[in-house]
Amino acid sequence: MSISNDQSKFEVQSKTREIIEEMNQTKLLLVYLKKNLNEIQENCNHEFIEGPLYKQCSICLKMEAIHF
Repeated sequence: MSISNDQSKFEVQSKTREIIEEMNQTKLLLVYLKKNLNEIQENCNHEFIEGPLYKQCSICLKMEAIHF
């Protein structure tokens, strides 16, 4: 019975490490995408479409609140 418990514990730890690694890779990807989006939005010739509370660029999707 001890071997089975040890094996289960090892499998859980192994899967936990895999999940943590995937989360770290996802975080790096999000940082990269955010940086690229910021660069795109800075260099965009905005074409805003106005909604009831905000306006949004149809090119880069930048949103700005409409001030009343």
